[in-house]
Amino acid sequence: MEFETREKFKTELRSFFGLTVLNLIIGALMLALGISLAVTRLLGMVDAGQFDPLSVLMVGLGAVAIGAGFYWIIQIAEIMDGVDDIRTAYDTLENGSQEQAAGLTIKMLAHYRSNKTIISRMVVLGRIGGALFLIVGGLGMIGAGASILSSGLMTENLGQLVGGMVAFGVGVAGLLISRYFSIYSKVWDARLEETARIENALEQQLGAK
Repeated sequence: MEFETREKFKTELRSFFGLTVLNLIIGALMLALGISLAVTRLLGMVDAGQFDPLSVLMVGLGAVAIGAGFYWIIQIAEIMDGVDDIRTAYDTLENGSQEQAAGLTIKMLAHYRSNKTIISRMVVLGRIGGALFLIVGGLGMIGAGASILSSGLMTENLGQLVGGMVAFGVGVAGLLISRYFSIYSKVWDARLEETARIENALEQQLGAK
């Protein structure tokens, strides 16, 4: 029974950590995309010596993406810091007692409760990011396959094929992580509700005395 409880906690913790890593990647991609879009368009306008409305709009969108990427990376880094602390504590708990394992479960539940709003957004972005990675990876593999069939195996299309496979794998992992974490989050929500009921019952009993 103790082994099953520890393994379940380990799986939940791994899913939590995987979701934070996935969202950290999404935030980094948002940041990189924003920088690329804003800098490319801005340099183009400087070289041309004139400002056109479309380029100005693209620079503005790039700036928004940069700000959103920075914001999301900071938010995720804070959550990851807490999850990493719990992981470190668990790694030193290989031969620890059931009470210590229960303490880590409570700590993770408290971390989830204090960041529940952001974590809910993480799940949504994880699904969106996973789907986008699947699409990009699938298109990359199709394009690489067509290129290989037409011109043979070369370094360029081989790199494109590998990149497509990596993106597709990240997409599958992202969707699976988001799915399993959603299952665990429902369990944690039920635990929080039960904890709230117990706290309310205790307050009523103490108030009646």
